[in-house]
Amino acid sequence: MNDATSALRLEFIEAIGLRLQAFGLLRASGRILGLLVFDGTDMSAPGLATALGISKGSVNTGLQELQSRSVIRKVSHRADRTTYYQLLPDPYADLLRQAAQQSRTSACVVNDTHNQIAAQEVERRQRLSQFSAFYAEIATALEAAGLRLDDR
Repeated sequence: MNDATSALRLEFIEAIGLRLQAFGLLRASGRILGLLVFDGTDMSAPGLATALGISKGSVNTGLQELQSRSVIRKVSHRADRTTYYQLLPDPYADLLRQAAQQSRTSACVVNDTHNQIAAQEVERRQRLSQFSAFYAEIATALEAAGLRLDDR
């Protein structure tokens, strides 16, 4: 890897860390994801900690978060006791479905509140109804995007 690619790699890893953090995930999870996407190789937890310059605890927590979201999986190599982690072949449609489900859950929470507001509180009910519809639209769009990714 030449110097320009190495610099781009570091920028990408950090950018993905910050993007996932903005979505409420751990920055370490984003950095791990960025590294696995950019390099495309299996890596051990100690290897990730060294490559990213972060603690083993942060790596382990990030790995657990990415596994729980079906982004990575554990793999083993013949004649090697080390556990490695690998990016799933195409986790992106599943991530969209997970985000869609979170949006649907948010819509339900808002809708439940809407249903408990007295009918004469028209303006409040309207605001809540719009907020619920907002989440429902996000969910619909994310589900459609997931289906499009599945078709590729």
